[in-house]
Amino acid sequence: NTPPTLLATEYPKNILWCTAWESEVNSAVPFQSNGSLAIRRKAGKDAYLRITEKGKGDTWTSLAQAQWLVTKYPYLAFRVRRPEMKKGEDTHISLEIELGKGKGRVAVALTEPAEKDQVSLPQAINWQSNTWHGVTLDLPKILASKFSVKDLEDTPVEIIRLKQHKGDAEVTLDLQSVFVFAPWRPEDKVKVNAFDASGIDGITWSYEDTTENMSVAPASLMSEGKGNRWIMMRAVDRAGNLSVPIRIPVADLKD
Repeated sequence: NTPPTLLATEYPKNILWCTAWESEVNSAVPFQSNGSLAIRRKAGKDAYLRITEKGKGDTWTSLAQAQWLVTKYPYLAFRVRRPEMKKGEDTHISLEIELGKGKGRVAVALTEPAEKDQVSLPQAINWQSNTWHGVTLDLPKILASKFSVKDLEDTPVEIIRLKQHKGDAEVTLDLQSVFVFAPWRPEDKVKVNAFDASGIDGITWSYEDTTENMSVAPASLMSEGKGNRWIMMRAVDRAGNLSVPIRIPVADLKD
């Protein structure tokens, strides 16, 4: 009953950057924090980054080497969870997008109400304790509140930063499946790699919260006008055991 081991996933060129700790052979953490960071893994579950901050805390990653121009790779997607959320608590969480060359930053409120000079999400997160929430941001639209089209064409994003605070109290946040990407094209393919002594029989896939299917036909990664979605993929061995999942964001391209 040993499940397949999920190896490194191979992504197409429309994925500029993503976290890699979802595979079982990579525990690299490309983030830094004022608090503590730890990769958490549980049998049969996908891995995530546990962020623990006290007071006002920052968790950030530098993407300077990626040369991320949002006019070419407009989407930032991630999954986030508050595992110890208490009813009525006033924790505030935001995401900062900082451009290089000293151009400045835009802060996006992940909790409402937005604070001064912050941009609200197009659809606010309905936070629930210990529940994963998928977020997909169309950054050219969000950054247009502060930057010109020329700025976005010429200046790469340098840092993304999660900020959370709740007075002096300790705050815990879980993060997984962070992607910087461009719209999916018909030729873009995701290759799920796995190993099992009995052999790999195939890949299962499903949209989040829908019935899982054996991949007789490949999963479509193209936008289908059904809103931003996540596809979950897992390897299955010849004994029917499933690997831990990986999740791929599909952005609903809208004018």
